[in-house]
Amino acid sequence: MYISATSARMFQSTILVAVLVVSVGNAAEIIVVGDSWGTVGKSEFAAMAQLHGLGVDNIAIGGSTAAQWAQSDYLLMIFEALSRNHDARHIWLTIGGNDILYGLAAGIPIDQLLEGAMGNTSTILEHIFDNSNVSVVQFGYDIPNYDVSLSCMNKVAKLALNCNSEWSEVPANGFNDFVRCSNGDNTQLQYGFVDAMVKKADEKKWDYTGLNLLGLFQYFGSVDGADIGKPNMLQYSPAQYWMDDCTHPSQLGFTSLFYVLWEKYFALKDKAIMNVGGLLKAHVEKAHVAVQKPFRVINNSLQLLRQ
Repeated sequence: MYISATSARMFQSTILVAVLVVSVGNAAEIIVVGDSWGTVGKSEFAAMAQLHGLGVDNIAIGGSTAAQWAQSDYLLMIFEALSRNHDARHIWLTIGGNDILYGLAAGIPIDQLLEGAMGNTSTILEHIFDNSNVSVVQFGYDIPNYDVSLSCMNKVAKLALNCNSEWSEVPANGFNDFVRCSNGDNTQLQYGFVDAMVKKADEKKWDYTGLNLLGLFQYFGSVDGADIGKPNMLQYSPAQYWMDDCTHPSQLGFTSLFYVLWEKYFALKDKAIMNVGGLLKAHVEKAHVAVQKPFRVINNSLQLLRQ
């Protein structure tokens, strides 16, 4: 069954108006801290939360780095957000991507960049857990699509000249190795950063969850062999899930992402959350129908939840 683009827009408008009404004057249960994935995806994240009766205080800053958020003025912003939201139960932390992006462009080895991101993120988490009892969730972004624009093709061509992933050891094999190399670098934000933070959080007894959502957009786009947490390293994510800057998901991408984040984290982690059945699933399904793309239901299980 298909719905018109007009009906889809009306549905989204209704949700966003409701978000604005609910958010005014109410303390938030979720705080968003970090970079432009928090700002560009702000409306879609708020819609996800509002469907479950939750408010959001979004203090993310586009272009910001983990190094910046570890500084005193940024830490103060987090403290102030926690202070004005006494009922806050969760923080979505989205950082590290710009540290790696800027550093690689400057020729800094990726191992050094990952180590720096870990150190700065540890400082941020120490500050959060010293001042609150919230739970923190983070994931290592996802594989982009570099074919969405000419500027993206040029960007990945430059990055591939200094491939830092394990695939740089593979003999040249045309386009497949080119894609595998760039994908390898992008997945390091998960494997070399978020996964390492999970181990550190376990040692520190922090209430930190590091999710592996790599391959999420490939899964929704029906890429062969891809699943959530298991990307196909020989292909990019489908173009319809990415903006033409090859840095941020599209509206459809963010809507799909936050559906998975809800099912894999919030719905499992927080027993106080209002149970509204399949409202979020229906919301995401309508977004796919609006662009005539099939919607794939995910398995709601603890399999991908790493805490």
